[in-house]
This record gives sequence, C-alpha cells and structure tokens, in this order.
Amino acid sequence: MKRPDNVVARFGGEELAVLLPDTSAAGAEKVAHSLCARIVDLGIPHSGNDGRGIVTMSGGVSTAAANSGCCIRMPSGLLRAADVALYRAKSLGRNQVASSTLLKMPAEGMRGALTGTRPANHG
Repeated sequence: MKRPDNVVARFGGEELAVLLPDTSAAGAEKVAHSLCARIVDLGIPHSGNDGRGIVTMSGGVSTAAANSGCCIRMPSGLLRAADVALYRAKSLGRNQVASSTLLKMPAEGMRGALTGTRPANHG
C-alpha cells in the first residue's frame, strides 16, 4: 500500500477492497499473500476460527486484461471476478488467496476465468 494511487476501503460487513492500479496479476497476488501473513502475525484471538484460534484473511484477487481496442466493464466485472475468487478461497479452507483474470476478446465479449488458487500458507 505504499504507492499513492493504491486504495484500501471497507466493502460490506467483513470485507475490504484493495485497489492496485497498474499492478500485474503476480504483483496483486504478492500483496494479498503479504496481507494474509501480516494478519496472522498480529495474532489477534478469534475463538470462532476453528483450528487456528486467531484472525486470518481470505483473499480474492482479480485483474483485467484486454486486447488492444477492447474494454472491460469496470468496475462491475472486476468486482464480480474478485468476489468469485474470494468465495473460492474461503471454500478451500480460509487463509487462502484465489485469483481470477477477466479477459476481453473483440469477437467473444467479456469472459472471466479462474486462473489459479494457491494456499496462503501463512502461520
């Protein structure tokens, strides 16, 4: 969150949105994994977290890629893709990061593809 254009905002009851303009998918995933590790390192007690007993984070990372001359419906498409990735991470056992990429092809329209899910593996 060191760049001036990066934004962190509360989005819903327990969710935060982290906006990282001009960041690659790998860079966004790196930030998400770092946030997971930093939250675990805080060691905040959470009796409702079975197995760990501390607060953890699940992250849904979404990036957009478009061919030249195309556009993607933003922010709704990007937000939807991040939400799908977040619930994928939660379904894998929490304290995970899942990612998705929105692809725009001129003849095919917008489509989202879940590109990968990797355990945060922190703490």
